[in-house]
Amino acid sequence: MGDRIHPAPPQSDVQLVQGNHLLLDRDCPSYIYTESLDGRVMFFRPWHGRMLAGTTETPFDGDPDSIRPTEQEIRRMLGTCNHFFPHSPCTEADILESYCGLRVLPKAGGSAFAASRKMQIITASDPAPYMAVYGGKLTTYRRESEKVLHILARLLPGHRISDTRHIRLQAGASSSRSRTC
Repeated sequence: MGDRIHPAPPQSDVQLVQGNHLLLDRDCPSYIYTESLDGRVMFFRPWHGRMLAGTTETPFDGDPDSIRPTEQEIRRMLGTCNHFFPHSPCTEADILESYCGLRVLPKAGGSAFAASRKMQIITASDPAPYMAVYGGKLTTYRRESEKVLHILARLLPGHRISDTRHIRLQAGASSSRSRTC
């Protein structure tokens, strides 16, 4: 986006990391945070009465419009699920939905898992107010959003900051996503 602004604002090199998620037709006893069989982070959690399995450690360099869980990732995730839940093995037939997304992280050497999740904010005020936000984590989004709003208030004077600390979030809206997104 910065290449559309002249002069170009400061930017950071980024890497895209794909997160794959499978909604499985299984009960999930609790939130489980572990390693997949190949050593990457993986979680299992209850989601609308079923099991959501996920990971966010796959480097991505393709067209973001064509992102979808690969067959290799699906096999790896099902294999890890079957390792931890051998009494209730899953196959592709047990996948109710699948989806994935991309996380924009500051570029770093090494594995996608080693990349920093710490939010980076780059601002400029000349020729016009500009802000770029890189990284961040879902678990700290509210605090990070407040930082962004405070910076924007300085860049765009006359705006009031709202306090969202006491607003209850909805516990996951239902989705009509298809099995291959």
